[in-house]
Order: sequence, then C-alpha cells, then structure tokens
Amino acid sequence: MIVLAFGARLTAEPAVSVDVPVPGGSNALVEALQVDIVRDHSRFVPELARLIYDISEARGGTTDLLLQRLTVYVGMAATSSSDLVPVPLSADVWSEAIFKRSVKPEGLFAAILTDRRAALLAHGLSALDDETLAFFSQHPALLARLYERDAPVFSAFGESLRVSNGQIVTPGGPVGFTLWQAVVGSPVNQPERFVRELFERNDGRIAYLYSTLAHLDEPHANFALGSWMTDGPTRVERFKALAAVASVSCREWDVKVFPFARPIYDVAMLLSRVRVNADGSPAGLSSTSIWSAVFDAASDTRTPAAYGRKTDVPIDAAWLGSTIVMRERQVRAERLDQFAFGQRVFAAPTDTPDEVVQAIRAWPHAPALCLTFERMGVTNPALYVEAARQASRLDRLDGNRGFVALAQYQSVLALVARMRAVGTLDGPSTERLLRSFATVQIDDSGHYFGAVTRWIRDTLRPALGADDAADLDVALTAALAGSRRRAAEPPGVTWEGQRYRLDFAAAEIKRMGRVRERQGGYTFAQAIEIEGWASTLAGDSLTAADVRSVLTALKARATDLAPDRSVLDTLPVPAGVDAPRSVGDLVDRSVRDLSSFDKPGDRRRAAKLAEGLRELGDLVIGEALLSTCYAIDIGDPNGPALLVGNVALRHDFGLGVRESELRVRTAWGLPKQEIAPGVPWHVRGSVLGLDVALASMSLRRMSSDAILDAPTLTSNALLDPSKLVDEDRDAIASALARGRARVAALATDTAAVDVVAREVALDGWRHRALRWTLAHGPADPASLFSMTELLHLGSQAPRPAFDAWGMSGLESLGCLCTRLATPGQWLLWTGRAQLGLTAQTVADLNLRVAEVLHELQLPAPLAKPVLEVAMQDFIDTVRPTNANDWLTLSRAAQAVGRERIEDYVAAVAADGPLVLDRRVVGD
Repeated sequence: MIVLAFGARLTAEPAVSVDVPVPGGSNALVEALQVDIVRDHSRFVPELARLIYDISEARGGTTDLLLQRLTVYVGMAATSSSDLVPVPLSADVWSEAIFKRSVKPEGLFAAILTDRRAALLAHGLSALDDETLAFFSQHPALLARLYERDAPVFSAFGESLRVSNGQIVTPGGPVGFTLWQAVVGSPVNQPERFVRELFERNDGRIAYLYSTLAHLDEPHANFALGSWMTDGPTRVERFKALAAVASVSCREWDVKVFPFARPIYDVAMLLSRVRVNADGSPAGLSSTSIWSAVFDAASDTRTPAAYGRKTDVPIDAAWLGSTIVMRERQVRAERLDQFAFGQRVFAAPTDTPDEVVQAIRAWPHAPALCLTFERMGVTNPALYVEAARQASRLDRLDGNRGFVALAQYQSVLALVARMRAVGTLDGPSTERLLRSFATVQIDDSGHYFGAVTRWIRDTLRPALGADDAADLDVALTAALAGSRRRAAEPPGVTWEGQRYRLDFAAAEIKRMGRVRERQGGYTFAQAIEIEGWASTLAGDSLTAADVRSVLTALKARATDLAPDRSVLDTLPVPAGVDAPRSVGDLVDRSVRDLSSFDKPGDRRRAAKLAEGLRELGDLVIGEALLSTCYAIDIGDPNGPALLVGNVALRHDFGLGVRESELRVRTAWGLPKQEIAPGVPWHVRGSVLGLDVALASMSLRRMSSDAILDAPTLTSNALLDPSKLVDEDRDAIASALARGRARVAALATDTAAVDVVAREVALDGWRHRALRWTLAHGPADPASLFSMTELLHLGSQAPRPAFDAWGMSGLESLGCLCTRLATPGQWLLWTGRAQLGLTAQTVADLNLRVAEVLHELQLPAPLAKPVLEVAMQDFIDTVRPTNANDWLTLSRAAQAVGRERIEDYVAAVAADGPLVLDRRVVGD
C-alpha cells in the first residue's frame, strides 16, 4: 500500500528538479577535495560526479582518494548552507527509488555523490529535459533498475534520451522509429521497456550508437540510418548490421568501467567524416568496388573497368563500419584516415579508377606524402602514384645513403609545397614542377649523383627567375616567403601613431635569413658549383687545364666544404646515420684523386672522379635542402632550438629502426618532436608536414619573467593569413554581436530558450543549466555558449570562409586544414584525451582575435602573428579541469580583453610582419 500510494503521488505531482545545499559551501568543498572544477552552480553536481568517478584520466587524486576526502568533509561540514545547486528529481524520488531510505534535501548532495552508481545516474539525469525527467519521476522502478544495473551506461549516454507524450523521440525522427524498434527490440510507444532495453543491450553499445546519431548533423545521421535507401527492408537490415558493428567493435573499451572515455577511431569518428549529400546519400567516391580494392589490395583481382560501374552498390554505414572499424586500433586508424583522404581528394568520378585505387593505397605507407600533395591541391591520381613509386625506391636505402636521398627527395617536395602555400606557385605550375621532378631518379646504388641539383639548377631556378647560381639562394628564400604574391605596395597600417606596412614576405625573408645564418652549413650555390665541376670532369672534351681548374676551385672551397672535425664530432646524429661526418673524407679523397689524375683521356677514371664529386654534391644539396625546410618552420632565430647548432642534421627518418615496415612508416609518417631524458631534442618522421611538428616553435612569449607551470595545452593552429580577409573578419564580429544579443534576450523571453538550443544543438546539460541560470541569476547566460555557437546564432548565412578562422582538422577530419567546428558536434569528440580533440574544436581565441581586430580596424591577416603570441599566452595560463573541459577553454578565450590583444599587436609591431614605414617617419 505504501508503494502504491507513493506511485500515485509521483503520478500526480512529478518533480523534475530540486535545489539542495552544498555542505559547507561549494568553495570550501572544492578546497577540501584539492581539485579544480568548473564552478557553475547549475552544473556543479554532474561536473563533480564526473571529476570523482572518471578513472580514464590521470588526476591529482585517484577516485578512491577523492571519495575519501569527500566522505570526511561531508561528515564534518554543516549540512545547512545558502549555497544551493540543482539536483535532478526530488528528494522523495531519490529516497524511495534509489536509496530505499528517507533522505532529506539537505542530505541529498552527500548521499548522491558518495555513492558511485547514484552519482553516475545523477550525471545522466542532469542532462534530460523536464518532460523526460517527469517520466522518470513517474517510473521509480525503471530508475531503480538503471541504478542497479546500468548507471555507468546511463551516465555516458542518457543525455540523448527524450520522452515526449508517452513516446520515445529517437534520433532520425519518424524515419528512425522503425529502425530503432528493430534494433532495441521494443516499440517507441512503450518508453519504459524501450529505455530498459536501450541501456542494457550489448553492454551499453546500442546506447552508444543511439547517442552518436543524436549528435550527428541531419545529413550524417540520415546516412547512418539509411534514410536515403528506397527499399525499407534493406534499410532495416543495414541498420541492424551497423548496430552489430557498434556492438562488437573497439572491444578494448568497457563503458561500464570507463563511462567518460570513448574508443578512438570508432563508429562516431567514422560517421562524422563520411562525405554525404543533403539527403544522407554518400557523396563523391562512394563505390564499394573501389573501396574494396583499396582495402583488400592483396586479394583484388578485378580489372580497372570493373571499378565504379553504375550498377555497383554504394557504400553505407554498416559496410564502412565492418570494413574500417572492425579492426584492431592501428588498422582502423589507418583505414579511417585513408578513407577520409580518398573521399576528400578524389571526390568526383574519374575515367582512371585504377589510378585512383593505387593513389589511395599509397596512404598507409606514405601519409605525409599524400597529405602534402593534397595541401598543394593535387587531384591528379597519376601524380600520387608516381610519387609513391619514388618513395618505395627510397625505402630500400639505409644509413648514409638513405638519409641523403630522403633529405633531397622529401625536402624538394616540402619546398614546392611551401611555395604553393604562400602563392609563389599556382596550381598548374605546381603540377608541372611535380611532373618534372618525378623524372629525377636514384640509380641502382642508391644515389642521385647530382640529379636533384641539376633539377634545381635547370628547372626550379628558371621558374623562380634566378639568373645564376649565386642568385638562387636569395631567390629561393624570397619564393618561400611569398614575396611574389604580395601586392606591389603592401597595405598600410596605422598603430599607436606610427605608420606600418603589413609585409609578411619581408618579415619572413628577414627571419629565414637569420635562421640560416645561425644554422651555418651549405648553400644551394655551393651544390651547383660542385655539380659544375663534376659536369666538367664528365664532359667529352676534358683537358688537363679543365682538371687543374677543378682542382684549384676545389682546394679553394675545401675549408667551406669540410668544417672543423672537432665541431662535427660534438654534433649528435640520427640513429643509423653518420652522413655529416663523411664530407671531409670526400673532399680529401677528391683532392687526392684529382692531384694524381694526369690522363684526361681516361674516360673511365674521369667518370669515377665526377661520381665522387657528385656524391659530395648530394651531401651538400641534401643538407642545404633540409636546413632550408627547418628554417621555414623553426620559428624564432634566437630560440633555444638553434643554440646547439643546426638541428636539421639531427632529423631522424627512422633509419635506425630494425623492423622494415616500421622504418618505412616512420620515414613517411607525419613528423613529431622527440623529447626524452638523455636524448638530444630532435624531430622524427618525414620532413613533409614539418610545420605541424614544429607548430609550438612558431609561438612567441611576450615575457619570460614569470615562472610558469607545465602547460596542459598544445598548439595545433594551421592558419593561413592569405585566407583571412577583412570581409570575413567584419562578418564574424557582426554575427557575434547578434548572437550575444539573442542570448541576452532570453532573460525576458524564456520561451525562446528551446529555439536557441535547437539552433546550436545545445547539449542536455547546458540546456538545463541555461534554464536554471535564467531562473536564478545573476550569472551571464552567454557564458554557457562558445563563440562558435554565438557566431552561428548571429550568422545571417553561415559561410565556409569562416573555416579559415578555425582550428586544426588533423585529428577530427584527417586533413592538414582548418575547420570551424559545427555546433553540437563537440560531444562526438569528448572522451578521447589521447587525441586532443576537444582543444582542436575550440576556436574561441581565434574568433576573439578576429572580433578585436574588427574593433581596432586592423587587417585580418594580422590575426596569424597576433595569435602566435596570444596562443602562447593561452597555453601558459589556461588550466582546463580535464581533457574534455572545453568550457574553460571557451570562457578563458572570451575573457581575453581588448587591451591584452593590443599588447599582442604591439609585440608583432616590435618584431614581425608589421614593418615600420620609414618613408613616412622620415628615417
């Protein structure tokens, strides 16, 4: 009778939330726990639950220690407090359904948070809307079952649940009803049964898929659901197949143990990357026969004509899931990046599907090569295929030969890519250079023997407009700085009463010149001179005078070509390589051989002498090329990286790796900084994409006086100043102002909360927190929104150009590009701390800089150097509470004041692309 009476009371008066006191106050509690937390009262309970019971991240204290501190604290603290926070449902519901004992409101906070299952349940409930919470109030038995069996799963995925008018509202709307019923095994109009089955089936994996689709945008959700398929039974069959993939893939992840973690390279990451049309149908390269050939190269026996026939079945979510996600982690990561690359680059149908297949197959062994060609805008599959063939020829080399050959080949491509990026080269001229360079081959002994130098002299130099070898180094530096792209007169900027010119090219020429001076080493002119000597010796009409001339020139250059060995002996070299120490030996040998060469008609010996000089020339051009690549991206000429000499010579291609497959993957993988005790700092991997590895070195600290803690963030910006235009800067500022105005108006128009929440796909936790904040005040409701969301709320028509102001898409999309994250999608990236995805989706600092540049009427491209200073400041000072704490990042960025950004501009004016216009000041 008591239970029946209690159920009747819940039916009559469903309670959705109650404000309860924090024992001793929230500040005292946080200090007692010795943790940091986002101290929003509206989200205090779920955030604290996550902090205490998230064992997937390393923290200042373990769960056991935090729980011990909490238990001791609440046992001593006064229960009464004026510091109130919301808890979902009422004390009565918690008492009867969960704790099976009477718990007063003043004791509810402690009762929930000292009980893992109760805390996790509260975490999930805190994200639900009022109608769904009312449903749970009326179904205590369901609450009790979730508490007893599935609290971790509900904590992770409960926020996607919605019950309205006695029916489950599924992701995908009406189209999804039949599909979810087939997968869950319960009709949507029986919500109690549906909820029970959803969170219990397959250890919570069906709830994981449910939540994933709830956070996808409509086209991607429709792709996953198969709503674009015309045959209903086929749609159901394929969706059940997708559910099966989600249920058995990524088995290293146990949601009940790690509810706040997510598997990496999983179904969610796959579905978010697929290119789709507005109706959800797969876009671009969507033939299963092509993708089967890509992934199953060893067993592919089809003829090229069989690829991509009109009768071919298009890819769907289940097919992709079984092909990509149903693999161990390394393979699925590789296939996911490979698939995304193929869809991006070869989006349109092609008449050469066999070449497309071969081009995409190159990804696993040479991702840095593929990404570099993509950056250059190359869409011709034949160029990818030929570059991959060249790379495979280099893969068999080791030691000195491998280092010198890789340094030459990769560095040339890196320099061409740089010139394409800064506008020195356009698309057609870039492809012409790549096709020409593809003809440059190593010989059977693994040497270029001057072929790269001759290509630079005969092909690249004329393309840069250099008249002779002496001009090449200057012309190349100017080309790499982008001096050809700049206007005849760089735009003028007035700042603090002074007149400046915004001249990126001039600043880069100056900086790179200083870096090359610090590096020392060889020049391109020296390499071309050596090749000239070799060509003379290899000529058909060699005379004694020619031999004497070459010998005299070589002796005159011997000191420059062979530095003091005592200096070289102190320089660390990559594992398996001793190339830098062989230059002096080659010079000495050539001098000896030339001194004793008295028979110019001996063609065989003359060719051998020429070969020796060309081997020397390969070392010289290899070092010059590699050093130039480092000069582009190493940042400050006075930085610590250059204090120990030319660190380019430490570059590690992985030639010391014994296992051949791993050695190849290292040589052609994206480079990374290697920092380990007892090992000199160096970069490991390809030279291609070096700007990604050295991104932190482009940042600038305004002052080194303060003692800083170890940073918790890293830099991943890939902004291109040429794509930052004033029109977009102004549009961003205007949209942000309109977005803030809409949010501010919610204080007097709470009916609009749901409209705003839908527009930016506001997650359940913030939706509830927003309502609580508006009801209780005085907090600013805009603090619950990111600037990306405010931008979206105020945009008249969102424009792809805003992507230029976004963050790196390397981990989220797999490309060396910038993207402004779509509102609502950030939840797809949480729980993967090892990938740093959360930080990569928060573009608030970029947008804040754009906004202030608009106020100051400073040119948009200035955002790049300003952010190099601002981002370092941000990294040094901002401390998110966990790897998913995007809100702290967002708020810290929005709080950067105009005066602080003016300081950043001043730093750029002191040493950067803001060049003082001395014609105006009269110097």
